[in-house]
Amino acid sequence: MILAFGFQGSRGLFETDEGRYTAVAVNMLTSENYITPSLHVDHPHYTKPPVTYWAIAASIATFGHSEWAVRIPFAIAFVVTGFLVYGIGYYLTPTNAWLPAVIYSTSLGPVLAANVVSTDTLLALWETLAVFAFVAAWHANRTTIRDRYCLLMWLSFGAAFLTKGPPGLLPLLSIVSFNYLFLHRHKRLPIFKPAHVIAFLALASSWYVIVIAREPALWRYFAGYEFVDRIFSTRHNRNGEWYGALYVYVPVLLVGTLPWLPVAVAKLRRRKRHSVRRTDLTSYFLLLWLFLPLSIFFLARSRLPLYVLPLFVPLSILMARILQRRLEFSSRAWRTFIVILPAVILALKAYPAHIDYNKDARAMAHAINLAFDVNDYDEIVFYETTPFYGLVFYLDKGVEIVRREINESEVAGLYETQSLADSIRHSVRTLYLMPPGTAPEFQATLQAVEHQSLGTIANVRHLVAATIESGGDE
Repeated sequence: MILAFGFQGSRGLFETDEGRYTAVAVNMLTSENYITPSLHVDHPHYTKPPVTYWAIAASIATFGHSEWAVRIPFAIAFVVTGFLVYGIGYYLTPTNAWLPAVIYSTSLGPVLAANVVSTDTLLALWETLAVFAFVAAWHANRTTIRDRYCLLMWLSFGAAFLTKGPPGLLPLLSIVSFNYLFLHRHKRLPIFKPAHVIAFLALASSWYVIVIAREPALWRYFAGYEFVDRIFSTRHNRNGEWYGALYVYVPVLLVGTLPWLPVAVAKLRRRKRHSVRRTDLTSYFLLLWLFLPLSIFFLARSRLPLYVLPLFVPLSILMARILQRRLEFSSRAWRTFIVILPAVILALKAYPAHIDYNKDARAMAHAINLAFDVNDYDEIVFYETTPFYGLVFYLDKGVEIVRREINESEVAGLYETQSLADSIRHSVRTLYLMPPGTAPEFQATLQAVEHQSLGTIANVRHLVAATIESGGDE
């Protein structure tokens, strides 16, 4: 619990992901519209399903307006996932059922990821719940109990789909492969019962059906831009090179499994050749659970480090199976290790609050407050630069991004983008932030649409700000 909740609010929101997720949640609370995610009241933002936004919004409404409240859902998800790993360990590592949970809960990857505002910690929760349900059904002796666990598995995958879309179903590939390739016929589970599949489809598609009914063009956006393009193209500009997975995922898996992976590898190397047993069904399942999704992550052309976060669960269980009979946990060295490890992890969580990070939205908000009276403005617009959407949380102002020219394909995928000329025409009291080199063209566009510049150009954290007010009757 200390590892989960400690220092959750010590640092500001880091752009761009933490700022975006939090801004959408704040806008949901402000507008009371929990169906249409938006980064700005005029621009829907459909890149992710709504579960993460709902979780953040509910936490802010419950615990108040703070970074701690924003990150509480991820701490809770981390703790619950740890209990589920214990539940899986009860079936797969019965000698030391607690060990997989300890390894998972003290590995750098899961602990530090729970301090990041993203979909991945919540996704790990739903995927782990789905796998726990399958494992429990696999080991159940009564048909009725198996059916209940299979239904829970499908509902969990439905929640995973509402959290991140198709990637939430990757463990299902491992489950189906194991069920039909490795289990004997009389032990196979009736995974695809119509009632269970219908329940999954009803839950997983609920939000998608609503928003597509309101805006039919979203069907092509979800299927093309958000699914096909992420797998087969580099359009999202997320490490799409053929070797991208090597420098994105491999370091995360190696560093994220510290300090346990080196210990497990050392113990595995010491195993005598004659003591190696034939791999059992449990090991087959764990290897499928790990490597089938990992192979898809390697093949897909959109890659970010936290995509592999759910894979730390099977990794933790595999390491526990290696270590469970080969460690003297009562030794003095291990008692010292268990005391020091949490302190080191907490120090790593606290450290980012003390660095000067140029994508810290809290620091940007402070700089803007020093340079301007933000009460004089209705919104903040970033021109030709990465927006700080976290300012929605810190300054309670709308935040937009505008560009010199808009590509039509970009409009279809990123609803929050508009042209500078359109932005100026519809602005009332707007604070524009832009790179210094773009200030002359901004002034030229401003004059072209016959608006009056009321402010001066000032440096704000390596950006240039200019203020304008509409000359119309608004």
